[in-house]
Amino acid sequence: MIFRALNVAGILVPVALVLLWPPLSTYEFSPRRVIHSSDTTVLLASFWICPASIHAFLSRLVQAAIISRAQNLVVAYAYALWLAIASVRTLTGYLLTRSVGWAFPALFSHSALYESASGFGPSLLALLVLNGVPELPSRLEPLFVGAICAALTWLEDAPWTYAIATLVVVPISLVQPFFLHPTTTTQFLLPISEKTQSRTTTRARHVAIRVLACLVVVVAPQWLPTPSAPAPTFPTFPNPLLDIVVLSYPRPHDDPTSSLLNTTLASLIPLAAVPGIAISVFTHANINSHPSFLAAQSHFAPKVEFYADTDVHVDAAAGQYLHAGEALRWAADTRKAEWVMLLEDDFPLCGEKARRDLALVMQELERGRHGGQEFLERRGAFIGTGGSGLIFHRTLLPIVSTTLHLHASTASALPVDVVRRPADLVMQDCLLGTDPLCPRRAEVMKMHHAGRVAPGGNMVITSRMIIDHIGAVSSTAANRRYGQDQWRCGWRHPFHGMDEVDVVVV
Repeated sequence: MIFRALNVAGILVPVALVLLWPPLSTYEFSPRRVIHSSDTTVLLASFWICPASIHAFLSRLVQAAIISRAQNLVVAYAYALWLAIASVRTLTGYLLTRSVGWAFPALFSHSALYESASGFGPSLLALLVLNGVPELPSRLEPLFVGAICAALTWLEDAPWTYAIATLVVVPISLVQPFFLHPTTTTQFLLPISEKTQSRTTTRARHVAIRVLACLVVVVAPQWLPTPSAPAPTFPTFPNPLLDIVVLSYPRPHDDPTSSLLNTTLASLIPLAAVPGIAISVFTHANINSHPSFLAAQSHFAPKVEFYADTDVHVDAAAGQYLHAGEALRWAADTRKAEWVMLLEDDFPLCGEKARRDLALVMQELERGRHGGQEFLERRGAFIGTGGSGLIFHRTLLPIVSTTLHLHASTASALPVDVVRRPADLVMQDCLLGTDPLCPRRAEVMKMHHAGRVAPGGNMVITSRMIIDHIGAVSSTAANRRYGQDQWRCGWRHPFHGMDEVDVVVV
């Protein structure tokens, strides 16, 4: 009885200390924090942190009940198991996101990286799977272990964590018999009961059955059909909500009758029927040298507005800085939408699914609006790559446009401490709040919310790219070519995992 009390105290007392003194607490463990934030503290300390929700608290009660019945549990063993489980989870998160997110997008998994976990549930489950329950008949053990696994997985919403906790048992069970004394219950690796001192083959079979029972209750629900949710809708306020500005420039060997611009506009045209959404095409080129622009205008107008900028900028170099900067200036001066999305003319949306995902992104952006205030908590969104799929709040348009014009200036108007970067990186960094010429998010939030800086990222992204890249071999720049299989529909978003972003899972 005293040993059991010490077991319970060894795990619960640190949790109580964290509860009484919150500065001791840390974030819950997730592979994202280890991989992208280089924060190993969460891996080491999440074993002890307080539950963050009522469901997690209920899970801790289940865990405490298991600990109170444990005969040979040693806290050090449980903690070592947690370190092994968290390390394997980190490796799995890396493999199923950064490793295969571009090479094999079908294997990409958002939750493998973002799923959080804490407490001693994973370690306890691993010990249950490994050692069984001596008080129960062998035929009932798989049912009991499966029920505990299902309860912990559901309460913590952590299928990845508990599936890996189960699988970690397999190599341990293979080597454990070599560290056991043949006639006593003394053990070196993990505590086990006399019941598990049977023949190796019998014990291995029991472990395999318990592993299978756990994996079934964790994995099976992921394969069950889910009720179809109603299609997401775009916010109805403010109106107009979104102006999609397509940047177009002449491309070599681009057939006007089947141009990349036509393909991109065809993917967008269903959105023209959505109240509050407008589509426009902007070019800074001479339209006489841009037959695809004229052909698209004759086909898609008046549903799509076409604008050819004729301004002359003798003090600026032609290129993407000037083209994007002028498009944003035009949108700020003449368009009235709350949000503006830039899209290059070789980046069409990835079908109807992408249009629904875009609605989810706009819902998330507008969710940051409090009490009808003009400025929102998010600066914008990013659903693609490069300079395509960037969504700006209208209050940012003059800032980003001015910054791009400074980079385009032939008079080298940039401050000496500002590094000249490609135009797409300038716009991305401005949304992230890392560009030195754009206001930091914290500074803006202090101005608009009397010092309250809201939680969350600077921008919203989709977990996968929802726009396609079809102009790999038809770049507007001379002698530039991309791989035809690069930056396609369903690829991992390049910002996935970053601290500065909030993710809409698609």
